[in-house]
Amino acid sequence: MTPIESLMNVDTPDGKIQVKRKRIFIPSTVFDNKKLLDNDPNYLANLAMMPEAERNALLYGLWDSFKGQAFMEWRNKPEGYDTQQFTHVINPFRIPRDWKIYRGFDWGYSRPFSVGWYAVDHDGTIYRIRELYGSTGEPNVGVKWTPQQIAEKILEIEREDPNIKGRRVIGIADPSIFDEQKGESIATMMERKGVFWDGADNKRIPGKMQFHYRLAFDTNGRAMLYVFNTCRNFIRTLPTLVYDDTNVEDIDTDTEDHIYDECRYVLMENPISPRANVLDKPPADDPLNLYADTHKTDKYTFYRS
Repeated sequence: MTPIESLMNVDTPDGKIQVKRKRIFIPSTVFDNKKLLDNDPNYLANLAMMPEAERNALLYGLWDSFKGQAFMEWRNKPEGYDTQQFTHVINPFRIPRDWKIYRGFDWGYSRPFSVGWYAVDHDGTIYRIRELYGSTGEPNVGVKWTPQQIAEKILEIEREDPNIKGRRVIGIADPSIFDEQKGESIATMMERKGVFWDGADNKRIPGKMQFHYRLAFDTNGRAMLYVFNTCRNFIRTLPTLVYDDTNVEDIDTDTEDHIYDECRYVLMENPISPRANVLDKPPADDPLNLYADTHKTDKYTFYRS
C-alpha cells in the first residue's frame, strides 16, 4: 500500500512553516470486526436504518460517499484503471485519430477558471484527457489570469499534447463569455489569440442529469464518462460537490464547481438517455439484501433508499 503524502501549513510566531504528514488507507468493512458482531447481534440491523452514505461506509466500506454528496455514483478504483470497469478514473491511452475532440471552458479570475479537453469515441463515451485549472493551489482561489493569458496556454497545450495536436478542437464555453455589456467580451479577446468558442447549453438541471446518466455503470461495468488519472483536479473536486440547501436539485454554486460546469457544457453537446446504474459486487456478503441481484451474475443493480 502506498502512503499518501501531504503538506500542512502551520502558523508559528516566526511565520508559517510546512509540516509533512503521511497517511494510508486500509480498506475494511464491518465484517472484519467479528468481535463486534459477536457482542452485538443487532449491530447490522442498526446500520441498515442509517442514512445511505453512512450505512454503505460502515457496512460495506464504501467511504467515497457522504451525506449530501451530489454524485454518489462516482468511483475511483485503481484496480480498474486498465480494464475501465467499475471505475471512472482510468489510465491514459493514445486517442484514435478519428475520435472527436472537445474543449470545455468555465471562466474565472479571482475564482479558478477551468479548461478541459475531451475525446468522444464512436459509441458516444466521453473521456476527459487533459485539463488546465487556474487555481493557486488554495481551494477555490483563482490565479487571476487574463483571457489572453489563458488563450496562450491553451494554444501551447494544443500544440504539444500528442492526443490533441494537429486535430480540430470544438470549443464549448459558458455563454456569459460573449457578454459585451461592459466592453469587449472575453470570447473576443481569446479569438484574437486564435482560440474560438461556441456558446454552451447552460441548462443546469438537465446538465446535472447528464452527469448521472454517464456515471452509471452497465452490467459489464462500463460507464459513459471516464477521466484520465492525470486530471487530478477533476478527480479531487467532483466527489466533493454537494446539493444546494435551497435549490435542492442543483449543485451548491459556492463550492468548487468550476470543473463541473465546464464538463457539463461538453456533456450537453453530447446528451444521452437515462441508464440504470449497476455496481460491482459489494466487498462482503450482503446479509441485509441491500443490493438486489437482478442479473443473476456477480453484478448488482444499485437502488437508492
